[in-house]
Amino acid sequence: MWTIHFPPGSGKSCLQYWVEGTDCGSVPASFCLVSVLALDSDGEIDTLQVENATLLGGTADTCPAPLAPRAVGVLAVRPNIFSSGRTSVVTVTGRGLDENTWVQFRDHAGQVLPSEIGFATTDTLRAVFAVPEAAAGRVSMQLTRTDGSSESIDSIGTVVAPEFYVTVLIDGAPAAPDNDQGTNAGGPLCPTPLHAPSVFRTLPSVIRPDSGCNMTQVIRSNTITYIVHRSYDDAVMTNCYATIAVSAWAASGGHCHHDSSRPYGSPDTASGNTGADGQQFRVTHTWPQVSGYLLVQLQPDAECIQRWGYSENLWIPIRGPDAQSSTAGLLNMEDGFGYTVTGGDDNVSRHPDNHYGTPELVATLQNMAYLWGGPVLGRPNFGYNDLSLMWGGVFDVEQVGVAVCRRPPNWVSPCHCGHRKGTQVDFKITQFINLDQRRRANLLVKKYFDVYTGESVAHWHLTLKKAIP
Repeated sequence: MWTIHFPPGSGKSCLQYWVEGTDCGSVPASFCLVSVLALDSDGEIDTLQVENATLLGGTADTCPAPLAPRAVGVLAVRPNIFSSGRTSVVTVTGRGLDENTWVQFRDHAGQVLPSEIGFATTDTLRAVFAVPEAAAGRVSMQLTRTDGSSESIDSIGTVVAPEFYVTVLIDGAPAAPDNDQGTNAGGPLCPTPLHAPSVFRTLPSVIRPDSGCNMTQVIRSNTITYIVHRSYDDAVMTNCYATIAVSAWAASGGHCHHDSSRPYGSPDTASGNTGADGQQFRVTHTWPQVSGYLLVQLQPDAECIQRWGYSENLWIPIRGPDAQSSTAGLLNMEDGFGYTVTGGDDNVSRHPDNHYGTPELVATLQNMAYLWGGPVLGRPNFGYNDLSLMWGGVFDVEQVGVAVCRRPPNWVSPCHCGHRKGTQVDFKITQFINLDQRRRANLLVKKYFDVYTGESVAHWHLTLKKAIP
């Protein structure tokens, strides 16, 4: 087993290597490259396509043709019953699926249903689609990969009128729905269309042992009462046994990466009975420190509903730092007078939207660059590196050059233990051409920020202490 490490910024589309035998006699060996597998950063095994393999010595005449990627195929789709006027989440088990696979759903009349893919691995794809209020009949599906391989299924299930719906109490009080959802949940460069109105929103936890820095630990939780209603008369369904399944939705909260270990917190139970008053199915859920969407799928027992096999999908956004603000209190900062926003290689693919800050932080950084007067005084522009992700929470960045930060496990933050609330920024210092410029910049920055200089030779870590009026 061997590993390839690509230098930062290098191309990853071409690889050369040599194989040398200890004793091949007088006949050059033939080297046949027929299959290449790669273990990606999410722990999945990818099949790479072999093209233009050059042989130095030997002959390729006897080599078999390279193995082509497996054709797309569907083995199973679950669930098979979908409620009209709701969003449906389906899991497709198959073969030849990858991040280049796209899916399309149609109703019985052939109309395309709005949809998105949550994630796809070599054998599993998860997607969500919206079913119109008046829809009925079968739903068809087509899977297509960018290389042209595809499979169509005339019927993956049936649309029916919803037999039940769910409301919730949060710590005994009615939940305030999150109806102001913006345009997406992943950020401009990592789009994740939002689904249905969320039942409520909450803040991420802060866990010190994971961060390894001086932070106040805050474990946040709520007790959720799930109330099941009959759709045709709104009656509360009593003495009804039900189960929940919780998962984290991919590419939400500013994380353009996903794996099966993405935390969704800790519900204290996965099943319960609604009781004599219909309000006894209660789950105390401790929230994760990673922001983004959680999907709760609730399914009553077959004795409570006529049709078994479909569930009610509830969306819960974990977003900070201000759960009462429709924008989570964070603004996206872009290049401006006297400053540029920058980011490392890790942020290009995993966290491309990484310059979100509180209005106070963004205004202070803009005003500080104006006071510096780079374009007017012939000084270099200020460079603002990572701020926070769009919904705050853990910013699990890889930092080249720092041993502990060379791709830590996903969803933890030994290097960016802060950067969770939109009040911190990495201030680039490599652009200063002499010590005098760096000294003057340091004096200006310290007026408004607490400055930590020991983390990196490339930047200072700043925490806002007062805003520029």
